Amino acid sequence: MSERFPYNSDRGRSRYNGKRYSEEQIIGILKAHETGAKLRFIQPGKPTQNEFVESFNGKFRDSCLNQRWFLDLDDARHLIEGWCKHYNAERPHSSLGYVPPAVFESQVA
Repeated sequence: MSERFPYNSDRGRSRYNGKRYSEEQIIGILKAHETGAKLRFIQPGKPTQNEFVESFNGKFRDSCLNQRWFLDLDDARHLIEGWCKHYNAERPHSSLGYVPPAVFESQVA
């Protein structure tokens, strides 16, 4: 659950405060209640209150979705899977001194 919804211990989890909740949101709320995590709802129309997801969405849109035409759903899944692998494991991360995670791991070990 934490991989899909950013969590910041100082501010709690951010959620869209719309009129309806999806099944996934309700499950997240129940799990957060069980673990003692604080939920903080963002105001409608205020995406900057959920900056982690907005930042990722912008990068994903600019470097993946806007760069390609997908032939079908399988093609989209294949290309997005490759993009995710590159984004999470191969690209340099600023938080790691601008080196890829695998290189950083070998330096630390």
